[in-house]
Formats: sequence, C-alpha cells, structure tokens
Amino acid sequence: MLTLKLLTLTVVISAITAGRVLENKNAKATQIRDAPGRLICNGGDMEYHVPDLSLFELAFLNPSVAASVGASVESIQIGSNSSTECLAQRYPRLSPSTLQTSSVAVVNFEQCGFTAMLDPLTNTIRYSNNATIKMRLPSPQPAISVVRRKTFLVDLHCDSPTMVTVSTPATYFERITFIGSLPHLGGILLSAKSRQEVRPSFGSLGETVVHIITVALDDPSAGAYDMVGHRCWATPDSNPFAARRYEFITPRGCQQNEDFVTVTSVEQRQYVYEVADFEFEDHPSNHTFFHCEVNVCAKADADRAQHCAKSCPSSLSDASDYALSSAAVASHLTLRPNVVIDANGAPRNQSLH
Repeated sequence: MLTLKLLTLTVVISAITAGRVLENKNAKATQIRDAPGRLICNGGDMEYHVPDLSLFELAFLNPSVAASVGASVESIQIGSNSSTECLAQRYPRLSPSTLQTSSVAVVNFEQCGFTAMLDPLTNTIRYSNNATIKMRLPSPQPAISVVRRKTFLVDLHCDSPTMVTVSTPATYFERITFIGSLPHLGGILLSAKSRQEVRPSFGSLGETVVHIITVALDDPSAGAYDMVGHRCWATPDSNPFAARRYEFITPRGCQQNEDFVTVTSVEQRQYVYEVADFEFEDHPSNHTFFHCEVNVCAKADADRAQHCAKSCPSSLSDASDYALSSAAVASHLTLRPNVVIDANGAPRNQSLH
C-alpha cells in the first residue's frame, strides 16, 4: 500500500472511476515553501526545471515505489494565469514519454502574474510567484481503476540585478538520446539549453552575439555520476549527421578556436560552451541547430574513470553515452555574425576581410 506523505494542509485528492471524476471541492492545495528543482533568473526571464523524482520525494513517503506503480506529474502551472505560456512542458520535449523525466518552464517576468519588489540595499529586484503542481497516482491494486490526484503549491522567488545583459530566453534542447553501450547508464538525468547574449567584445572579435550552451547532470544523478563534454557541433538544419557542419568542440571537450569559443566546467557536472555567432558560407539560413555528445561515468566505477577524463589536446577517443540536439535557434534580428564557416567547417573572422 502506497502512503502519501502528510504535509501542512489538506491535500486535494480526486479519483477517476468508471469514467467519472470525484473531487473534494472544499479541499485546499498543500502549501510548500521551498520549491524543489532548479530556479534560475536570467535577465527578464525565469527558468524553472524540476525532475519528476524531486517531486516524488516531496509528495510521497516512498518515491521509488510511487514511480514503479506509475506516479506521474500531470501539470505544473506558473501563477494563476491559465495561459499555455505559463504551463511547464515535459522534458525532453521530443523524446518518448517514457523518457520524459522532468518539466521545464521558461517565462517572462511580465507574464503569469509575477510581483516585483526592489531591494535598494542590494540593487536587486525580487520576483515572486507560485507554481501549482498536480500529481497523479494510480491505485496500487491493478484491478481497481482509480487514479488519485494530489495538488500542492510551491513558492517561487527569483532575485535579479536591476542592470542585466541583453539576452534571449533560454531554449531547452528538444531531444536527448542514450547512445551508449552500457544499459545501466541509460537512466541518467541530463539537461541542455542555449541562449544568446550580446557582448561588447568576445575573443578577438568586437561586438558580437554569443551563443551560450549549457549541458548539465541533474540531481540526483549529479551526486553519483561524472560527465565530460565529448564534442559539440552546429548544422544549418535539424539533421545532426549533415555533412555541412561546424564542430566547435572536438572530442574530449576541446575548443577548436579559442578566439571564437570558450569552455567552462563546474566540477564534472556542468559544461558551458560560449560560441561566437556564425553563419555558413554559401548556405544562408535564419536558423542554426546545435548538437552535443557527452560521456558519463559512475563515480564509484574506477575502471571507467578514463572514459570521463578531460584530455586536451584530445588524445582519447571512444564512443559517447548521450546525444543531445536543440530546436532551431533563430539568428539575431539586427546584429550579423562576424564569423563565417567555410565549406570545410573551419571558422574565420570575416570582419577582417
């Protein structure tokens, strides 16, 4: 028998049986102060990314049992606005539903009912809202067609400086695919996203748009595994195997040209690639698609340590464990790229010619 964790207020429970929904109309949603998952302020936008397991741990005494009997996240709504722009999406969006293990919302502070309060001492603005999270839990007895629902609120608070760098909202990669040979590594929680930022200078370039790509191990996987960025490349269409490509990160996470690319790692759980905006020579397009591959190793597996070792210049080459691909990333509306990619995939600074 699966027991729901007792929390601070009455839980909204509804049941579906014989095609009917039975609800307690007088029940209130449980109020939880600390939002699980990851909350990020970025310019005028908020990102909220929460793995299902974090919600199971919040809602159920036995989260692993809840997952095994089919517990699921039904919806996450930011604020009281019912607009789809305020509704979190299952992630990764284009992966099979069985592989969608988290939810992501990227919303503007002017949407979804955020309130703002200026702190003059720190010169920051605190944006506040809440999220309504609805969970589904099938009956532990297969013969009984009953689904119990649980609804609770989490508070969202995001602190942002009053002066921010101009950037576009983050776009989470649409597809994450396990391509490794070891089945036990197939359930690792990963995320990847990209955004654009205008910089007054970058490397040897003057003012330019910079693509910022972040690949991360998510909790709880980050506590048990290490990751190394294997390689990253861009294509003018969604096909990651397209012959026309720009490989800006070569195997083992080495940047191809330090004037146009930088790499920053946080321990071995997150990699940030900053890439000067570019265009493909003789292949004009208003969109670019990014693709990355990573290696993953269990921290306790010493025999696999070399698989996740950094090596630049690259002297090790083996198969990656995960492939990640973005949606179409639109070109900047006004600022044209300084970098052009020739027919061989090599970058050059066209502002010098």
